Amino acid sequence: FLLCTAIKRREGSISEKEWSYFLRGAGIFKGAALPNPLPKNINKSGWMLALILDYELPEIFGGLIRDITTNKQVWKKYAESQEVHVESLPNKWNNLSAFQKLLLIRVFRPESVLISCTEYVRSEIGSYFIETAAGAVENVFQDSLKTTPIIFILSQGADPTIMIMKFAEDHRYRDRMAILSLGCLLYTSD
Repeated sequence: FLLCTAIKRREGSISEKEWSYFLRGAGIFKGAALPNPLPKNINKSGWMLALILDYELPEIFGGLIRDITTNKQVWKKYAESQEVHVESLPNKWNNLSAFQKLLLIRVFRPESVLISCTEYVRSEIGSYFIETAAGAVENVFQDSLKTTPIIFILSQGADPTIMIMKFAEDHRYRDRMAILSLGCLLYTSD
């Protein structure tokens, strides 16, 4: 995601303001705080972000607050969608760039931002950058020694556990394998 957005920022298709609002949210909004018309669908920080997008980026998000207020049922349906990351945005908002759509997902469904970022990378630079290499565990194992542990350092959203467990079972190593979390100690009888 960071690689993709760095490319897009350098190209100029993501402005510094858009990037800042995506990372930090609205912060303190100094304009007139209008009442949230969908408090069950938009939390306080999401509503503040919607207000600031409308106010600070009027060329892109101008009229957003008015549209949410006047078309509550349409926006409610969008906010309650099971797959908000692939759902079409209501009305004229479907013409936004993929990154600008991420900003609206952050407004309505902050819990869906991670999966939406994955979809963003897939749509912008391709699936290659989000898929785990199929033979990764096999290659790592071939390069290891019995006296050297294999250590996976994970990033958010990455979990190779199932892949590792399948490899261990396929090679009859399951009974000799230990999975430890950071900070855990392993004591053996050897």
